[in-house]
Amino acid sequence: MTAGTSLLAYAVVQTGSHAWGSAATIALLAVAAALIGYFVLHSALRTGLAYIPFGLSILVAAAVAPALVSLAGIRWTTIAGALAALIGFVLLARVPADGRLLADIIVPTVVVGLGGGLMIVPTSIAAMSGVDAARHGVASALLNVSRQLGGALGLAVISTVVASSTARSAALGHGAPTALTAGFHTGFLVSAALVGLSVVTAAGLLSDQGRGQRVNLIELQAG
Repeated sequence: MTAGTSLLAYAVVQTGSHAWGSAATIALLAVAAALIGYFVLHSALRTGLAYIPFGLSILVAAAVAPALVSLAGIRWTTIAGALAALIGFVLLARVPADGRLLADIIVPTVVVGLGGGLMIVPTSIAAMSGVDAARHGVASALLNVSRQLGGALGLAVISTVVASSTARSAALGHGAPTALTAGFHTGFLVSAALVGLSVVTAAGLLSDQGRGQRVNLIELQAG
């Protein structure tokens, strides 16, 4: 897609020196159309649709989370979300190389999304509660930075683990799909272990704050 759109832009720009009907322009436009067409036919729509359930699951869980915090408090809501994500990662770590999209990919990612969505709200409440109004901006910034940095660092580490595991599997003579799947299995297991650690952390460090209270995250962040 990148090559196709770049070539299309170049084909249009260079019409100042080559007419629209010239062989050079027509050839560039034809190659650009072929590249973009290949992208549309082989991945764009199906891949995009496959990501929708994951995104929706996060939104649904985040919308339900305030009610769960009011019912059970931030500790148990966070633990519930972490356990759901843990189950999802374990399911993903069992995906076969010839797995089915719905049962083996979409369902586990939806479970992970529900868990992640449940964790966002209570951890935000834990980070912002008890902070002086004058320091809400600093606390919010630290929360966002920790999430972004943690996600980037975690992805980099897990990607390295996946690459190493894939290389080891390929060195044993396994084909590319099998080797890559083995690498992802390792990455998902590492993710499951990290989420499992968050269960222990939440149980030990978080409180039952929020139970029986009306939770409004926007008001909390606004001070």
